[in-house]
Amino acid sequence: MPPSKKEPDRAAAQPSPADYQQAAARDGGAVPYGQAAAQAVGQVIDPAAAGGDADAGATIEQIRQQVTRDVLLPMETRIEQMMADARAAQEAMAAQIAQLQGQLAGAQAQLGDPAHQLYAESVANRVRSLQAAHPQADLSGPIRTADGLAQAARDVAAGTATADTLARLAAPLERHFTAVAPHLEGAATVLAELGHLADEAAKIAA
Repeated sequence: MPPSKKEPDRAAAQPSPADYQQAAARDGGAVPYGQAAAQAVGQVIDPAAAGGDADAGATIEQIRQQVTRDVLLPMETRIEQMMADARAAQEAMAAQIAQLQGQLAGAQAQLGDPAHQLYAESVANRVRSLQAAHPQADLSGPIRTADGLAQAARDVAAGTATADTLARLAAPLERHFTAVAPHLEGAATVLAELGHLADEAAKIAA
């Protein structure tokens, strides 16, 4: 198999201005150096005129592809990775919050109902017991108020009502068992529990 011919160096194949001057001298003419240089440059710019091939470097499309490959694609990859990391961090934080909320709910369940709720429900039960023990006394109004007080205490524990609701509902019960029915056995216990309830409500409002 005959050896392949080595492709001639493109730059060496281009005639220099001196070559144009020597060729003109052999033909009996003189070509100024500037004109010879212009002819040499013209052949490089338009080699087809001399039967050559153009090699003007990378085209605009090639440059665009290289910028896309070397700059834009790595940048898009970094942005996508940053967004994925941010989503993962948000999901991890949401899972941690849910875990803490579960732990808080479990701790509250172990501790039982808050003190203000226990006092309010105890007052409601005691007022009903007073009515059963003293059927001649009309405690229907205090019973409704005490039931409302117990429900308000549960709402405060759930965060759907404020502590001032407890004081507003406890006030008529205090007046009744202080001025109207202080003689009923057990009335003093109701007043004592209403006092404890007021203390707990003050702690919540503080």
